[in-house]
Amino acid sequence: IDSTFAYQGVAKGLGAAYIDQLNELSIQGYKPNYTFFLDLAPETAFARKGGADETDRLELLGNSFHQRVYEGYITLCEREPERVIRVDASGTKAETQQKLRESFLSLGIIG
Repeated sequence: IDSTFAYQGVAKGLGAAYIDQLNELSIQGYKPNYTFFLDLAPETAFARKGGADETDRLELLGNSFHQRVYEGYITLCEREPERVIRVDASGTKAETQQKLRESFLSLGIIG
C-alpha cells in the first residue's frame, strides 16, 4: 500500500485520495505494522548503484519521476509517523544497518 501511494498516487499523479480509497478497498482495514523508509535522495541512490538498470522500466523513468516517488514516501512519513519509520540512509552500509537495528530495538521488533 505504501509503494502504491508513492508510485501511483504521487509520482504518477493519480492522487492521494484516490489511492487511499483503492487501498482501503483492497486491505479492508489491515495495514503493515511498520514500513521502514530508507531515506536517501534518488540521485544519491542511483549514483551508489552505478546508475539505472537498463532492464528496469521504472528505473528508466528519470530523475524527476524518482524525486516524486521520494516525496511520496516523505509524505507517508509525515502522515503516519508511528507506522512509517524514516531511517537516514546517507551513511555507510554499516551505519544504516545500525540505525535500522536501533529502530527495531526501540519498537520491540527484536530484543
